[in-house]
Amino acid sequence: MPKLIKNIETRLIDELENMIFTGGSELTLRALAERAGIAVGTIYNYFPDKDDLLKALFQREWSNLITEIVKELDSAEVSRNDQIRKIVGMIYELSEQVGRTLPQRKTLLGGCKEKGAFRLPSYPHRPEGWLWLREAFRPIWNRVFPDSNIDVDRLTIMVVSIVPRLIFLFPEQGEENMQFITQLIQRGTKEYGATDGR
Repeated sequence: MPKLIKNIETRLIDELENMIFTGGSELTLRALAERAGIAVGTIYNYFPDKDDLLKALFQREWSNLITEIVKELDSAEVSRNDQIRKIVGMIYELSEQVGRTLPQRKTLLGGCKEKGAFRLPSYPHRPEGWLWLREAFRPIWNRVFPDSNIDVDRLTIMVVSIVPRLIFLFPEQGEENMQFITQLIQRGTKEYGATDGR
């Protein structure tokens, strides 16, 4: 039985995050193991493949964002429209950050799961990634729209999928992009009985 090292999962994700955001070092499992002070094989005791490592990073980034959103929503009594703007802005900010580190992430993705000649998309882009996001955001949207029939699952998928596309297509128009998404949400939610104020 392999020896389990205390807090190694957290340490590996910390190091992976540092490697991605500093961008200076080669992003390989060997380099990650070296930085964490463990053998490469030890990584596989905790993360069976690179995709599981990316899944853990993805979930940490989004969990941290959701925690920050909840703090923001708790910090002041603001209108529903201000809440929507705040949520969209925070999702936008994380998406920009991920976009800036995409080359490093793709380096690690290079060896992710293959099935025959078909390469499976990385975790965030597979159904289980979307399902995780949907579940994670449901309490936030339910706080913003407590008494409406809004499909908060579709709302999450719409916002999280459209933001990176707008950043890619219109990188210099951050304010306009966020305003566009906010207006889409406001128009769409009015159709389901949500009102502007509290």
